[in-house]
Amino acid sequence: MNRKELRQYLQTNMGEYLAEKGFKIDSNNFLFKTTKDFRFRVLMDVNIYHVLVIRAFIPEIQNQLIETPLNKIFCFDKPDNVYKDYLKNSSTVRGDFLKERIEKSMNFEIDSVNDVERLAEIIKEYLETTAIPFFEKYSDLQTINQEILANDMPYEQGVGYTGTIFDYHKVPIVGTDLRGVQRRMFIMKYCNDVKYNDFVKWYEGLIAKNVFEEVESALAKRTKIFNDTKEYLLSN
Repeated sequence: MNRKELRQYLQTNMGEYLAEKGFKIDSNNFLFKTTKDFRFRVLMDVNIYHVLVIRAFIPEIQNQLIETPLNKIFCFDKPDNVYKDYLKNSSTVRGDFLKERIEKSMNFEIDSVNDVERLAEIIKEYLETTAIPFFEKYSDLQTINQEILANDMPYEQGVGYTGTIFDYHKVPIVGTDLRGVQRRMFIMKYCNDVKYNDFVKWYEGLIAKNVFEEVESALAKRTKIFNDTKEYLLSN
């Protein structure tokens, strides 16, 4: 059985149920639901060698009020089709990035229609008990921000953030790359977090010291994206 056949069988087995919940199945066999400001997806990690194997379900949320301007700023030097690809694959929060990981790992082999019927039941249970509650909880930016702060870098009142880039990488909730930094800035700013300015100052210090050990052109690009993000958040 291949991905296309799996999608067709799943549609037959649970299409009506998914429609009731507002979900569809895309060409990657991801379950997705879109609203005005959000895209909710359940990623299905599929492995195909001699047999199709479902390895995990991972819930993710894309807050379009964040991801659209964030990726536009990040892709300032890229063509529009590349920007669209970045946006399509970006997520504001994923279950497997949280400290208390929210995902379902498995090793479920799909070799027959009976296997698909069983998988459909597993998906329904996962949506009801895990994915939908995750979507409801983390649609709230304050909840994401509190999750970040609960697992944050060292911070001293009156001093600000004192951690290193390695401390920051231990807080992977919204990603640790530059887009993760942008994402955190958006969330903190939109939540009126009192630590926002301290976080910005801390990251400015990292850039000034070039702790990333980047060549001049790469550091200049990082600096522009960071500064453009600050400017956008000042006016929006």
